[in-house]
Amino acid sequence: MRPIILLIMSALLGLPSGLTAQTRAATPSAQPDSVTLAELGARVEGQKRIRVRTVSGQVELLGAAVSPLGIDYVAERSGASAPGRIPWEAVAEVQVRKSAWLRGASVGGGIMGALGLVAGLSATQECQGWLDLWCGLDAGEVVALTMMSAASGAAVGALIAAPLKKWHTVYSAEGVHAAPRVSARRDGGVDVSFAIFF
Repeated sequence: MRPIILLIMSALLGLPSGLTAQTRAATPSAQPDSVTLAELGARVEGQKRIRVRTVSGQVELLGAAVSPLGIDYVAERSGASAPGRIPWEAVAEVQVRKSAWLRGASVGGGIMGALGLVAGLSATQECQGWLDLWCGLDAGEVVALTMMSAASGAAVGALIAAPLKKWHTVYSAEGVHAAPRVSARRDGGVDVSFAIFF
């Protein structure tokens, strides 16, 4: 289940640039059970990179593998080349990249289906002469035109969106996790926001 992210506070603090904001985050639950580990291992295996959200931030890992002690990785995408491990106590969420073909199919099918319906409805008028080629459709033909348009739009949308990748959550630790984010403003202040994951 995807985590519900609530933006609790985005306060514009006028703190001097040398100060930092300190927060305490809830600790994720301990190691997942063996079934969850096996399912997560199957989803992470073969992925070039994964994204792990921890209580202290988010990191993309290269060459990751799931173990009973945590998530082992070869390198971080940020440039750190040393292998390491993130223990389960620090993991709030794991995401992998998947193809967006399903969304492309639904968008393409919806758009082309709507266009087919409009075209079909506009062709239901009576034919006036022998040159009227787009007229005289009955309800069954309008439905058929709509369905054929939707099917062709879904196919084209899926083909267009198939190479596009999108992050999908494959693991979310139980409990409440607070993830603070602090960023500096141009005027010397600090923006602080908190997201809570359920």
